[in-house]
Amino acid sequence: MAAPAALFNTLQILNNNVPSSENFSTLAGKYLTVALGQESYGIAVIKVREIIRHTQITSVPQMSAFVQGVKNLRGRVIPVLDL
Repeated sequence: MAAPAALFNTLQILNNNVPSSENFSTLAGKYLTVALGQESYGIAVIKVREIIRHTQITSVPQMSAFVQGVKNLRGRVIPVLDL
């Protein structure tokens, strides 16, 4: 699984601006879009392994404020970060 920073770096910003006709063909395709604050991001569907349901997050004492906790995903401990 890609680290959150690496995954975030692969996201393409999907602005409300209409792309020029030269760039449109390179943007064509299916994307999973995510809204973070006032910005929208997308990642090509072909790069998405799975989408999981939201489950309980277990908080971890003495962690940084951006670490919300951890989840158990099929026996693996997965950190949950607040971007």
